[in-house]
Amino acid sequence: MPPFAKREIKNSFIKLLTERPISQITVKDIVEDCGVNRNSFYYHFQDIPSLLEEIIVEMTAKVIENCRRNLHLRKKLRRLWKRLI
Repeated sequence: MPPFAKREIKNSFIKLLTERPISQITVKDIVEDCGVNRNSFYYHFQDIPSLLEEIIVEMTAKVIENCRRNLHLRKKLRRLWKRLI
């Protein structure tokens, strides 16, 4: 399977979520939107809930990482501020 297929499936699903409720999104909608076949979808995901779960896990990990980076930055800024005053 091409490595971009999984990413395109996720992107199409997120795009479709901005257009309609999840209950109105089908695998057919997703694969037609991103231009991959159904077999590619099922190669990467068991179903739409598993697709959603993977997206949520990835987004949560990004949020946590951003929080860690921001915390680290705040600590550095505090140290710098203390040196300046």
